Amino acid sequence: MTIHKDGSGEYRLGIDVGSMIKAMNEMKKDTVAKVDVKSQPEESIDSLIPVDYFYQKAKDSIQLTKEEEKAFEEMKGLMMHIKMDKDAGIMKFEYIYPYKKMNQLNNFFQNLKLINEVEKKYKEKKTTETNDMINELGKYKVNYSFKRKIFKRKTISLNKKEGKAEAKEEKKGLDKLSDFFQYEIVYHFPYPIKKVKYKGEAKMSADRKTLYIKVPVDELDDNPKLLDFEVILE
Repeated sequence: MTIHKDGSGEYRLGIDVGSMIKAMNEMKKDTVAKVDVKSQPEESIDSLIPVDYFYQKAKDSIQLTKEEEKAFEEMKGLMMHIKMDKDAGIMKFEYIYPYKKMNQLNNFFQNLKLINEVEKKYKEKKTTETNDMINELGKYKVNYSFKRKIFKRKTISLNKKEGKAEAKEEKKGLDKLSDFFQYEIVYHFPYPIKKVKYKGEAKMSADRKTLYIKVPVDELDDNPKLLDFEVILE
């Protein structure tokens, strides 16, 4: 996430499937069955797709709910970057969202989940690991604020009444990836960082303008507030 002085910026959310497959194969060196990362993409691709383009096509083919229509409206400008390279074993998917005001990000995960569901209906796709990640993130609302050189990230669970059995069942799709995935957040600030309030381990760049936090997916699933922090800038 990149934050400018006026509070505008760019938010990116991505998944590196190629690295995941390579990590899985490393864990299974002694087994016969391996996933060939080079065989996954059908062709080499490096495309930037406006989500609004998909919206225009989808709304003419399927009936969208008012909630889905609103999600597309709020996410205008959202782009999806797809990069696949057979020879290099690269499979990357990334959402890129330029925003003018930080409060535009407060419903990002919920809107992305709705857009993802529309895509599945339109293309009649089966659930994938990427879908699992987006659906899991959609259970939480993340509020961002940037005032007087103080940046805050706060997570709010939207499933407070969910029982333990139901929660365990719903996260099965993500559990199978937890050994291979870590969730990393990277924040680029317009001023050097003076102080970081975070319960875990956070790292900074040499110029103190970039913050790095990394958390295992399984730990984050149990406690989404592990990524909450506050930064005071100079």
